[in-house]
Amino acid sequence: MLIEALFGWKTDELDAARDLIEKRFGLVLERRNSAYRGGDYYQKSLENGVEILLQRNNDNDGEEGCWDDEDYKDLPVLLRLSSHEQNNECINHQALTDAGFVFLERDSNIPAEKNSRRSPSSATTT
Repeated sequence: MLIEALFGWKTDELDAARDLIEKRFGLVLERRNSAYRGGDYYQKSLENGVEILLQRNNDNDGEEGCWDDEDYKDLPVLLRLSSHEQNNECINHQALTDAGFVFLERDSNIPAEKNSRRSPSSATTT
């Protein structure tokens, strides 16, 4: 079972959100590019199985007006933490909200094979 936590960032500053995550948690997120993800995005796979995906919430698939998550159109950047265990708590959710991220939802009922659209490893990279 996949466990996912979703956060939003209130400005369209993807690089500022990346800088904040990297400094706060001592990580280096890998820059990638995919039309499916709306252009540049950042990803990191941690040794404990946690996947971090930071991407824009707009221009998904290169089409204007298309959203990765239409429920949160007012948040131009999304941060997804996912894992097959409860260990995504190793990224302190309170620290993220203290830093300006907005906690949106947590879903622990996602069968892994049905969540391939949102899985960072399913995106095309260059």
